[in-house]
Amino acid sequence: IFSRSCPYPLQRGDPRRTQKYSDDNRTMELAVPLGIGTMTWGNAPLDRLTNRGVVVPLPDLAAIARRAVASGITLFDTAEGYGGGSSERRLRQALDLADCSPMAGAPPLREKVVVATKFLPTVWRWTQGSFLGALRGSLERLGVPCVPLYFLHTPVHPLA
Repeated sequence: IFSRSCPYPLQRGDPRRTQKYSDDNRTMELAVPLGIGTMTWGNAPLDRLTNRGVVVPLPDLAAIARRAVASGITLFDTAEGYGGGSSERRLRQALDLADCSPMAGAPPLREKVVVATKFLPTVWRWTQGSFLGALRGSLERLGVPCVPLYFLHTPVHPLA
């Protein structure tokens, strides 16, 4: 799971690491990619509540992903706790669907983006086994061998 051979090296010169954005004839360079959150991309009951009863169809999520990448957004942020993992699963499906008709010679959309996800530590999940099990679950739902960023999401103190 933890490897230096992760396909997301983000080394100097990697276009996913440094982005140039132009606005009003001025160019600024960011050392980190711009990102988009996918908290409401899931389809669990809580997601429907958050989205006022609407589950966004996968073709629409794919269009959002394509438009985001075309606009210079290269980081997709998700979490195992968003829709009980359905946000991670649907992000994978949206990226795959967005790639269903790539231009000849263009790299797959997945190679243009970085995916970050989060571990939801609850009082009963403060063990290394829980952490690694959750990471394995996220990797499976996302369909990737590794993630470059794995956050601790809303930490709860074990004595709380």
